[in-house]
Amino acid sequence: MIKVIQRNEIVKKLLEDGKEFKKHIVTESPLLKRCDIRLLNRDKSMEQVFFERTSYRFFDPNSKVDIGDLKTILLKNHQYYIHNWDDDGLVQQYVICERVNHASINARTIYRYCPNTNDLSAEGYLPENVSKEMFFLQQEFADAPVVLLFVGELAKAVEKIGTAGYKNLLIRSGAVAHYSWLQSISLGYQGTVFAGVLPKMFRKFCTVDGYRKCQMFAYAFGN
Repeated sequence: MIKVIQRNEIVKKLLEDGKEFKKHIVTESPLLKRCDIRLLNRDKSMEQVFFERTSYRFFDPNSKVDIGDLKTILLKNHQYYIHNWDDDGLVQQYVICERVNHASINARTIYRYCPNTNDLSAEGYLPENVSKEMFFLQQEFADAPVVLLFVGELAKAVEKIGTAGYKNLLIRSGAVAHYSWLQSISLGYQGTVFAGVLPKMFRKFCTVDGYRKCQMFAYAFGN
């Protein structure tokens, strides 16, 4: 017999679980112990950083991300991925930079991260008549200083793993996106995960066709 749970009971249970989770979110998290998150302010614990954060919908239009911080996050993401899934990089990192404090970074360029050189390689270019807003369903992500796009080598994953390839890449991308968030808040930034850019626009200006390479998830950050 199937037990039917009322919606209000589900909400109450989620609230209770959330309160219990809050007590242990930092001190007992195996992910945080393993990821070596280093805070800029040594006098604050990760727990203090979490609970002192303030949520904003839009990014500050004058804020910038330091190029050193960006490359640190990308490199650590790669190391975290290889440590957990040594599979010749079935998940790659693409970057759209709106405001990064380095002269060589172009806001109209879509970059791919190259872990061997710890640098960004141009993979696509947005014409001047194409606005960033056309890439995103929600305006706030178009204004983000940096957007990380996690792109899976879907055709290779299906060949290696089978029909579970897509789900497998999605789980991996979600884990790396969460790790990106932990790193960025430790460096003083704010950020959020989201579904990513509109696939049709991504395919139009980049080599991500939706099958051989498929966008899996995304993370936007800045201040």
